[in-house]
Order: sequence, then C-alpha cells, then structure tokens
Amino acid sequence: MMHFISMLALAVVALTTAVHSNVRAVGAAEPSGSFVKLPLHQMQVRSSLSKRQTSVPVDTEDLGLVYIVDGLSERSKASCLRLSRYDPLNSTTARIRDESFNITYGTGSSMGPYFTDDFRIGSLVAKNASFGVAAATVDCEAGILGIGPKRAESAGTVVEALTTQGQINSHVYALDLKPVDETGSIVLGGIDTKKYKSLTKVRTDRFRSYLTQLAITLPNKTSTEFDPAIWRGNNSNGLPVLFDMGTPTNLLPNALYFAIGSLYPDAMSYDSGHGWPAFKVPCDAPHGSFDYTFDNVTIKVSLKDSLHKNPKINICSFGFTLGPQDSGRIPFILGDSFMRGAYMVFDLDNDEIWMGETADCGSNIVPVGKGKDAVPVVPGCGSGAGTESKPTQTGYVPPPAFTAMK
Repeated sequence: MMHFISMLALAVVALTTAVHSNVRAVGAAEPSGSFVKLPLHQMQVRSSLSKRQTSVPVDTEDLGLVYIVDGLSERSKASCLRLSRYDPLNSTTARIRDESFNITYGTGSSMGPYFTDDFRIGSLVAKNASFGVAAATVDCEAGILGIGPKRAESAGTVVEALTTQGQINSHVYALDLKPVDETGSIVLGGIDTKKYKSLTKVRTDRFRSYLTQLAITLPNKTSTEFDPAIWRGNNSNGLPVLFDMGTPTNLLPNALYFAIGSLYPDAMSYDSGHGWPAFKVPCDAPHGSFDYTFDNVTIKVSLKDSLHKNPKINICSFGFTLGPQDSGRIPFILGDSFMRGAYMVFDLDNDEIWMGETADCGSNIVPVGKGKDAVPVVPGCGSGAGTESKPTQTGYVPPPAFTAMK
C-alpha cells in the first residue's frame, strides 16, 4: 500500500542468503513443530556476496519480500552499497518469474521482477517462495518483508508458502512489537500466551477493524474521551482502521490530531513547513496513556510508547501525524504508536484479528490449528481468559470453548 510516511519500520525479521544455495534465516529462532518464534529487531539479511548484514523491515500491510539489488538512485546508493544485497545469480535455486512489481512507499518507491527461491526461517523451509528483487529504487535502501493479506495482484508471501507447504498449520502470525528500547517478536503459526493480559477477537472487515472510542489518560489520572463527532462523524459502526507496522505513527482524522494537541501535556504548536501547524512534545513523555476501544475491547498504550521521534529534525511528536487520510487517498491507519502497546494475532485464513494489551509473564507458545475458530482462547497474564467481541450482525454464535492441545 502507499504510505504517507517512510517505509522504514522499527521491527525486523531475519533472512539470509548463502553462496550457491538457498535463502536461509539466522537469529535466535525458537522452532517447535508447527510454529516458529523469531526475534524482531535482531534478525538480519546477509547477501550471497558479503559477510556483512542488514535488516529487513516487517510490514503487516505490504505483500511478499522485496530485496534491494541494484539500480539505486544517487541519493540512496551510498547507503545501500554499505549493505549486503541479494544476488539471484549466486543462488542455484533462484528462478525469475514472468511478473514484475512497482511499489510506492510515501516518498520512496521500488520496482523490479519477481523471483522464486527457497527460504529457511528457523527450522522451517518455504520451498519455491515468491519475492521481488528491486532493480530500481528511490529513497529505499534496504529490503522489506511484507506479511499482509493476499490480494489478487500479489505473488504471495513467505508465510503463505510455509502454510501451503505444511510447515505451519495456519496462515497465522502473532506480533509483540514492544517499546522502542526492547526487542519484540513474531510467532508464525502460533501465539505466546504469556505476552498478553487477555486475548479478544475484534470485529473486522478483511484487515480493517473498527475504532469506536478514543481517550487520553493524563498524569493526574483523569481520562478524557475525544468527541466521536470530530473523528468518526455519523459512522455508528466506528472508524475503519488498518493496522500497519510499516507506519511509525497513527494516521487518523486530522481534526483528532488538533484535539490531542490541545490536551497533551506541554504540547507546543510550530510551523511544520508544509503549510499547516504541527505539534511537538517533550521527548521525556509524561505518565498517562492513549486508550483505544474496539467495541468492548480497550487497549491502553502509554504516552511513552506512543511517542515518535523524528531524527532528521530532532523533534518528538505524540504519535499521531497529519496527512492526506481525510481525502480518502489513503486509509486510516494505526501504526507502531498503537501496536507497541498491543499483542496482535492476524488469522489470514479466517480474516480475523485478535488483540489484547501487551504483557510479559514468561513464554508459552501454543500452535494454532486449522480451520474455523483456529486461534485458541487461552488465559494470558491477566486474571481471566480471552473473550470475543460481539459483531453487530444477526445470527452471531460464539465459537466453542478452547480445549488445550496435546
């Protein structure tokens, strides 16, 4: 999808290549049967021509894997040449496809042909998986691993290949993004029941869910709800939002941005240089939270974890960004500023999203099975089991109670 801001995500997964062999993954993976847990931030891409490594950002909305190979713009060539690059000529299992891609990431873009090759992630192997090899780019210096829902024009994803080839039971992955200064993780084919307070299925339409309430809790512990009339209008179903780990901040209605700026402690207005005012806030965030509600599920994200720092101008924002989303040119997005406080499970086989507030009371990975209602309802670090939010539709029947896998 087109991102209004940079493609560079703050979470990465590792893929590597070896000379005259298939594509391999390195890092502290935790494979077990029909799932694999991988650390975010620490896994790296190694080219077939160099021992140097680089990161592949993960994007929950983009599709497939795109490797940078050559043909870079002058602006990004110097940075890219310091990184290792995938070269299909040095892999005996690489095959070019009769398809190509042309993707735009805000100010950046990439284009090139699709290839197939074999991928190893932990102990799992995806044979003949499709991915793009960027032959020309603008403002894109590293590859990107897209794990979003399949669309008609896509060549599929590495995770999809793992599913269809029986390496994992279901096309399901769980994300635990964590704060900026911590290492998160992604579980392919399973969930970690010790990384959330409780887990709840939310109302969805494909990969969109519906934000029904937004509030801010201030340091004095008072909570103020933002008037729904200014950000969701007459839409009684809530505001449809996408969850995108490729977007550092939240892109919600612009009126909401100014409402937040009027309440956020010590927020100051300044000239953004784009013809409209913007807000900057102290980089030492105060206590408090943004409270996001999806029907009967509320995710509280601390103001600290919501904070976004722009390294180019050394200014911090409260995690929301002005943009063209009001015009309908791009969808409304909850990005890293939201996802750092949420444990999220994406079931692409059943078009379902499960979420809960993030927590950490150890690790207990449970594989996800096949078919309808495959995601298990298992108590997390909170006192109760996960629940399921009731969609606003007739004839809804809750799934049967979960029986522990043996």
